[in-house]
Amino acid sequence: MTENKLIKDALASMEKNFLSSMVTFQTQLDGVKDNTHQNCDENKLQEIIRDFGAFKNQMILMMNEMKTIISHLDNRVDDLEQYSRRNCLLLHGVRESNGEDTGEVAVEFINSNLQMKGFTLNLSNIDRAHRIGAFRAKDGISSQQTERLKPRPIIIKFISYATRHLVWMNKRNLKKTKFLITESLTKKRMELYKSATAAAGPKNVWTADGKIFVATSNGKRAIVRDVDDLEKYLKPKNQEGRVTRSRAQPVGNPIH
Repeated sequence: MTENKLIKDALASMEKNFLSSMVTFQTQLDGVKDNTHQNCDENKLQEIIRDFGAFKNQMILMMNEMKTIISHLDNRVDDLEQYSRRNCLLLHGVRESNGEDTGEVAVEFINSNLQMKGFTLNLSNIDRAHRIGAFRAKDGISSQQTERLKPRPIIIKFISYATRHLVWMNKRNLKKTKFLITESLTKKRMELYKSATAAAGPKNVWTADGKIFVATSNGKRAIVRDVDDLEKYLKPKNQEGRVTRSRAQPVGNPIH
């Protein structure tokens, strides 16, 4: 409520100042126009020009404040959306079959490949699981042909964050395999992840709990929230000095 009131008050103040300044300027301008065929007061005209310049600068300042507010709201919305995905993970590379039970496929794969000591994943640990993206098989295609197509990722929403975290921490057991587990990121963070990967290389970019980390040029790690952070922390840039945008593989998709 406090943030909403702050935004509303700021917008109301901007509107009031804008309308008041415009009325004053219009009145003065009309006075000058009325004297078009008479000797126009040069000092008065210069005063109006100065006032208009001051008004223009005021509007630029207020618009910058508006941009700051919008950016803040955008970040807040993105944070909330990412939080809603905190129990989700994406499983890539698992063979897809017609008529499969995606939840059972995910459970069997995780238990067989992650080797989580002292824990066995059950369907009761999963809220839902399904493939994402358009179905790649056409009508009339055989089951064998379907299995040879590149499988769609499986998005898994776990009942608890603790189970999700356990699976995430054991994904290292998939190294040197064709399989991959990634986080489900918002559209904004996926784009940022791709840009970071293009700028620093996939080995120097990773995610944890929806946050994007990069290995900086001085050997440390930093969280990046926007392209400006990439400019700040990374050396690799294109000829214009801007971080290059990438077409790297997305690391997350929304759950339906």
